[in-house]
Amino acid sequence: MNKNIISFFLWMAASALFFTACQKTIHIDLNDYEKKVVVFSENASGRFPEIYLTESQSYYGYLEIQNSFKFLKDATVILRTAGSSQTLTPATRFDTVPDWWGGSGRDSVEVYYYTGTTPLAEGQKYELEVVHNNRTVTSEMEIAAPVQVKSIKEETINDPFSGQLFQASVIFDDAKGQKDYYRVGVITTNSYAQWNPNTGQFDDTIYFSSTNYYMVPEVEDGQELTASVYNSYPGSTDITKLKIFIQRLSYGLGNYLESVNSQSNNGSDPFTEPTLLRSNIQNGIGAFGGYSVSDTVYREY
Repeated sequence: MNKNIISFFLWMAASALFFTACQKTIHIDLNDYEKKVVVFSENASGRFPEIYLTESQSYYGYLEIQNSFKFLKDATVILRTAGSSQTLTPATRFDTVPDWWGGSGRDSVEVYYYTGTTPLAEGQKYELEVVHNNRTVTSEMEIAAPVQVKSIKEETINDPFSGQLFQASVIFDDAKGQKDYYRVGVITTNSYAQWNPNTGQFDDTIYFSSTNYYMVPEVEDGQELTASVYNSYPGSTDITKLKIFIQRLSYGLGNYLESVNSQSNNGSDPFTEPTLLRSNIQNGIGAFGGYSVSDTVYREY
């Protein structure tokens, strides 16, 4: 065998022995993740409070989140206002939750929350206290009075990407005295004639509703605002009823929802900075807030 080839193989063997001999396994012990109480409460004035409690998960617990819904069922929840307080009691209902992977939705799951017997009122300040396993989290919020709708405009537009869209624009004055967040929504009830194979004709009318929301960013005092909401025309359907409303959000809730929108919009862009969710929960995570609803505008067609 050629001496050069023999030398090459000897050099390769020596190199392999050198590098394998230098390997060392290093074990890294990470501190256990300290879970935080997560609060979400989006309360409408005139309705009973609903407080949803879960726990945060570590980055490495992602798959655990995908496959389970872990509600805190044994917390003490107290709601205080104007010198009075009520201890909220646990309640359950079945609800459909979105598919984590972007599908149309998962089967209904049992949702746990805490509720009371006194409806929330406009102009009241509320303090929340949650105690669970020696952890105490607190928050506060106030439900402001609703704004008045000045005018409303409805029109159909042709979008080059989405096709025909229905646009509802609402004009109203921002309330003076504080910074506000608003959410404008439109609910359209559509109808279409369903094909009946037994009669060979369209003889059944089906009705269904869809809701779109538009989040108005934080605004300064006393501006005139115009907010537009879009709804697509699904197929050959016709709008038979239109319902438009404005929600005036408590500041903590609006601040949180604005960050949720930013996180959702930036999630698919690899060149944006990560968006952290804002919170008004002390010693915890989430949002405790409420909203008032303006006079609803109806249209019948």
